[in-house]
This record gives sequence, C-alpha cells and structure tokens, in this order.
Amino acid sequence: MLVYDRLILATGSELPPLPVPGVAEHTHNIDTYDGAVALDRHLQQLVKTPDASGHDTYVIVGGGMTGIELAAEMRGRIEQHSDAATAAAAQVILVEMADVIGPKFGDNPRSVIDTALGDAGVE
Repeated sequence: MLVYDRLILATGSELPPLPVPGVAEHTHNIDTYDGAVALDRHLQQLVKTPDASGHDTYVIVGGGMTGIELAAEMRGRIEQHSDAATAAAAQVILVEMADVIGPKFGDNPRSVIDTALGDAGVE
C-alpha cells in the first residue's frame, strides 16, 4: 500500500497526426512507448543498409526537451545497433522553429544545452 497526500497521474502527451503528405509514411515520433519502439526498430533496419541514400543522416524536428534528449542520445542508439564507426559517421541534425534550441527554457540553461549537444555532435 502506498501512502500519499496528492496523486499526480502524468500519462504523457499525444502527438496529433500532421496533415502533411508523407509524414505518416516517412517519419517517426517518440511521443508514446509504441512510437519509441517503432523508431528503435527502424534504426535497427537502417544500420543494415549502409549504402542506402541518406543512411547516415538523422533529422530530429523539435528542439524541446524530447528533441534535445533524442538528439543527444541518437549516436548511442545507433552504436548499440551497429558499431562505433557507424555512430561516429552519423550526421545528427536538430531542427527548431525558434531562433534557439530549447526556447521555452529561457537563457539560464542555454549554455548547458549547447554544450551537451555539441559534445554529442549534434548540428
């Protein structure tokens, strides 16, 4: 039995489908557990096709907390499914509509975010 004063049930968000041709067929999101698993399976398949066009380029759209985390961890996921050389060769690009990554966080954490993304080789 758990004792508590307040219970907060944080079930997460749900990304609405975007009405853009090709999005459903050619993109992944990690808004749900199933979405994250689908992306991971996709990464497993990508590393098996090194000669495919765009094989080494990973574009992450959205520079909020989830996008920052995914971009910073992408090379690790790639390496887990292949090897260090494949991960090092990857071009990881984080796209954000605002002028800066993590615009809702303000200026205070900016240097930490920029350093972490730079250390992870994220453009």
